[in-house]
Amino acid sequence: MNIYQYNRTIRVWQKANQKPFAYTDGDDVEDRLLETLKRLDDVSCKSEGIISSINDWTSEYHFSTARQNLLRPFDIGPNNNIIELGCGCGALTRYLGETGANVVAVEGSLKRAEITAERCRDLSNVSVYCDSITEIQIEETFDYVLLIGVLEWTPLYFDGEFPIQETLRTASRLLKSNGKLIIAIENQLGLKYFNGCPEDHLGTAYYGIQGNYDKKTPITFGKEKIKSLISDSGINFQKFYYPFPDYKLPYLIISESGTANRKLNLSNLLLQYAHNNYSNTQARAFDEGLAWGTVIENNLLQDLSNSFLISASKTPIPSNTWLAKTYNRTRRRKCFSVETTIEQKNTKTLYIKKTLLHPTPPQPGNQFHHVANNNHYIHGEIFLKTIRHTLARNGSINEITESFKPWLKYIYSHAKIDSNGRHMLPGNFIDCTPGNIISKKSGKLYFFDAEWIQKKPVPFSWVAMRGICQSIETGLACDELKKITLRDFIKSTLQHSGYTISDVEIDEACKLESSFFEFCHYAPPVNLVNLIDENIHLYPRLSEEAEKSIYLEKYENEVIRIKKTISWRITAPLRAIWNFLNYLIKSTRLMRRGFG
Repeated sequence: MNIYQYNRTIRVWQKANQKPFAYTDGDDVEDRLLETLKRLDDVSCKSEGIISSINDWTSEYHFSTARQNLLRPFDIGPNNNIIELGCGCGALTRYLGETGANVVAVEGSLKRAEITAERCRDLSNVSVYCDSITEIQIEETFDYVLLIGVLEWTPLYFDGEFPIQETLRTASRLLKSNGKLIIAIENQLGLKYFNGCPEDHLGTAYYGIQGNYDKKTPITFGKEKIKSLISDSGINFQKFYYPFPDYKLPYLIISESGTANRKLNLSNLLLQYAHNNYSNTQARAFDEGLAWGTVIENNLLQDLSNSFLISASKTPIPSNTWLAKTYNRTRRRKCFSVETTIEQKNTKTLYIKKTLLHPTPPQPGNQFHHVANNNHYIHGEIFLKTIRHTLARNGSINEITESFKPWLKYIYSHAKIDSNGRHMLPGNFIDCTPGNIISKKSGKLYFFDAEWIQKKPVPFSWVAMRGICQSIETGLACDELKKITLRDFIKSTLQHSGYTISDVEIDEACKLESSFFEFCHYAPPVNLVNLIDENIHLYPRLSEEAEKSIYLEKYENEVIRIKKTISWRITAPLRAIWNFLNYLIKSTRLMRRGFG
């Protein structure tokens, strides 16, 4: 590697005559990322400063700790040599460096290579090279070769008739005989694309599933196609993992063993992981969370997963002992970040293992306590499904409020009246929401994952409000529901089940929720006090948007038709005279006001 020269100013190895590389998120964006890292003392994966700097999608993509979840399932450590091809701005490079592995990070863009080097400035085990992936001149072979979010872009930035194949052959050349190639890429046939979500790279709906790619566009593949491309490069053994909502910000990863295990109710897990739509369009054709249940029943999850995470090797890969891993979906404080692993303990039992990712004690003196206990898996259907199905059917207010009734009855049965006449629940009921309730076929409800405990009892009104709000936030819009405020809906839902809640109690619950959110997260709390009196905003149905577009198109076509008619042309002078007279009348009135 003596053809590379070390630039001490930016800490990057580069060739003397380095070719320019066009890929960028924009100079302003990348300058801001670099400036952020330079001003921070702590640039580690645990850095509160980095997480607090997230203020838009680009900064979230480069700074979110969720990026690291993608590689957590792999046994990477100090004994490994890793090369990351297309490291971008170093989100994963930093994580790999902190495992103690020896890391070579390769990036074609000099600015992005500099950002990666800045992020890894205190890690002597990380070396950053600025070079094209297919032109990197390294003789060493590695335990892991990474192509994360890279393969799909190669037609745009690499010459040659077969850039995908050439990139895979480069990866194969760099791989040890027993090493692993890790690939992450979108699925061309991902369920979210059938749901009207635009193709991630080109921003056009149905672009990928129609096969509209050409030789100079990004390109993604379905499962069978990507398998064959990897095998053609000489890497014949492959294990697929399925990250959700996608590989960019994964909060759920399902193994091949997990997709085949009939004891694991994957539809319960997938219900709460809505797709990431990077074009900011909100309309959906269907509730994707509910659709996963039907997909799973027909053994299509592997084919319709929104993304693939692939481990490939030239030698056989052992099977996983775990079925699925989940991670916190929000920007939690590091001391509360948990990895939840679902394992097959024996032929009959599934086991849930909780691991604190950053076991740091929280600040003393607060009223909340966090627990991460291991437990046995509870079989049944998550109660939230009942509510989401009612929303998906465009249910009436009466039908929607009815769907909450069994849950409200369950939590109310655990309430006690305090000295002030308030109904109070046990301190561990903060998270007793429909998303944490399992319903058995008998109709009996079970509360699971009591992760948060308040040292004193919690108001029934607070738990009821947060359960109602959480249950509808990712549902499809209903005709009646979108006409009322959130406050009125909360009141109606409780009243329908025979309970009452006052405006004072709702306002108190909003303040409690904001305080709790601020305690748990880096992000500023949502101002529920303002949102509570706004009309409910849910995901619009794609059919409604289509009807609006059809109406507008008909209107525009009718205007065009009228303007082409003879009568429109004949009356043009009359319209001109009328517009002129109207102008004179308005001008005269204004003059009179001025002189008056």
